[in-house]
Amino acid sequence: NYSGETKEVKSANQTGAYKRLLIGESASVKVGILDYQMELLARSFGHDDGDIVDDSVSTPKTKTLEFGGPRDMKELTVKIESPQPTTPTLKDILTLYRVTAKPEYSAAYKLGGERYIPVTFEALADVTGTEGTAKALGCIVSQYE
Repeated sequence: NYSGETKEVKSANQTGAYKRLLIGESASVKVGILDYQMELLARSFGHDDGDIVDDSVSTPKTKTLEFGGPRDMKELTVKIESPQPTTPTLKDILTLYRVTAKPEYSAAYKLGGERYIPVTFEALADVTGTEGTAKALGCIVSQYE
C-alpha cells in the first residue's frame, strides 16, 4: 500500500488551489511468513534471532519466542520480486529500505497446501540517503528487454 498526503496552495484572490504539494508519504507491504519460520517471526515481533530459545533435547524439539514489553522495533529491508505475467523471466521488484513490522498477529492460513502467518511491514523514511535518494521509502523496479 502506498499513500501520499498533499497540501493545496491558494492565493488570497483566487477561488481554488493553483498548486498541490506532496508533503508526506507512507508505504507498507503485507506478506506471509511460511510455516512458523521462527527467526522471521521473531523479527516481525521486533526481536532478534537470539531471543528464540531452541530446545533440541526434548521430544519433540521446540523453539520458543516469548513476547511482550516495550522495546525498539527491529528495522529490516524488505525486497519482493514478482515474475511478470507476460514474461516470467523478467521481474517487478519492490524494495522498502527501512521497515518495522506492524505489531499484530493473526492465525496462520493455508495457501496451496502451505501454511502462512500474515505480517505487515511499514516503511520508515531513509533520512541518511544511503539507499538511493535522501528520505526515500523505497523503490519499484520493472525489468524489460
